[in-house]
Amino acid sequence: VSQWRWSIQIMEDILLHDLRPTTHTYNIVINGLHGQRSWRFSNDLLEDMWLVSIAPNDRTHHAAIQVCAHARQWIPALALLEESELNGVGLDTFM
Repeated sequence: VSQWRWSIQIMEDILLHDLRPTTHTYNIVINGLHGQRSWRFSNDLLEDMWLVSIAPNDRTHHAAIQVCAHARQWIPALALLEESELNGVGLDTFM
C-alpha cells in the first residue's frame, strides 16, 4: 500500500472508531501525502484541525507547505507560510 493511501486509512480508522486525532496524528497523515499531489486534502486537514480545536504546530505547517510545494502550488504554499506566521509558528523552522 502506498504511503498516501496508508495515511488516509489512518485518519479514516481513527474517525471510524470515534477516537480523537492529535496534532501528531495529523502530522503523520499530512507527511504521508508528501510526494503526492494531494495539496487540497492536506490543506483541508489543516483546516479541520482548527475546527476541532487541535492546534497545528511547526511540523504540521511544514508538512502542509511541503505537500503544496511538491505539487507546485505556490500560492497555497505562500498562504500557509503567512498563516503560520499569524499563528506564531516560527518561520525559521522552514529554512
